[in-house]
Amino acid sequence: MNEEAPPARRLTQAAQRKLNELVAQGVPVASAIQQVRAEPGAFEPAAPAEKPAPAPRPGGRG
Repeated sequence: MNEEAPPARRLTQAAQRKLNELVAQGVPVASAIQQVRAEPGAFEPAAPAEKPAPAPRPGGRG
């Protein structure tokens, strides 16, 4: 079973605000997420992660 992972995505700012409003109103988080993710345009592609800079070597020049 060699399935590819779906592309990374994240909530838009508007969807994040809506999620926070629902939770503030007392809606359980799981239910709020289901409501928000069902709305069109709730997600945008996530930027690819940048590679971290290499860690400095102990005893290196400096």
